[in-house]
Amino acid sequence: MDLSSFLIWLGRLPLRWRYLRTPPDLPLREVIFPARDGTQLSGWYVPHPQARAGVLLCHGIYSTRMAMVARARMLQRWGYASLLFDFRGRGRSRGNCTLGFRESLDVLGGLDFLRAQLPGLPLAGLGESLGASSLLQAMALEGGLQCACLEACFATLEEAIAARAPRHQVAPIARRLESTYGLPIRDISPLRHVGRIKQPLFFIHDSLDWCVSLDASRRLTRSAAGPSQLWVAPWTLHTRAALMAAREYEYRVGGFFSEHLRQTIPVSQFTDGLPPMGAF
Repeated sequence: MDLSSFLIWLGRLPLRWRYLRTPPDLPLREVIFPARDGTQLSGWYVPHPQARAGVLLCHGIYSTRMAMVARARMLQRWGYASLLFDFRGRGRSRGNCTLGFRESLDVLGGLDFLRAQLPGLPLAGLGESLGASSLLQAMALEGGLQCACLEACFATLEEAIAARAPRHQVAPIARRLESTYGLPIRDISPLRHVGRIKQPLFFIHDSLDWCVSLDASRRLTRSAAGPSQLWVAPWTLHTRAALMAAREYEYRVGGFFSEHLRQTIPVSQFTDGLPPMGAF
């Protein structure tokens, strides 16, 4: 097996062994729903008796829904229902990971589920890394979200590969992916998708992220067709802002959702000593 084949195999390796126990402190229920191409997906729906809105939670490539549990707790405190699910080839979901080529269909399936649970309520998205990229692609295809929060989102799949593989292997890996999925790799480009999205977007860049450059986050923010903002989370690793900068993360993400979901949530408890919204 050459290096390009190995890296593709590694990315698609099922991560069902990462699945952990059900968190006992959330009023969740196990759900099964189809992606837009029929792939069976599994997740947890976390209802709220006075739901203000619903939020779709999308994890990164090397994780499962468990990566979104802390965010689901946060949203529950704020009065939001949420759906955290396993992308294909992850957790309890069927199928194989496609490294971004089909995951937008999983996002659209999740949105279909949330719409059925919360008719008439506004919906938002929150994703990290591959989950953020897939959210953007789904929004560009169909819309359906009032706003989205996107952490550690790569600008193009080619750049994401280049951050993880030797330079001379990037082109062979890209060709192999195009051959496998029958789509040009340029289609997996948040930088292209964001130019078609008019809904408000909140980008989070982790300052110690070696996978996604600050320049990529800035290009995404500048290229958005609608209102966008960027927060550079201090001293945080890839996708770890909610853990390593928890207080400011709640303040900023909470304020963003409160403004764009037309709801009022109690974020004042997080504001003492923090900079104004929009500053970074």
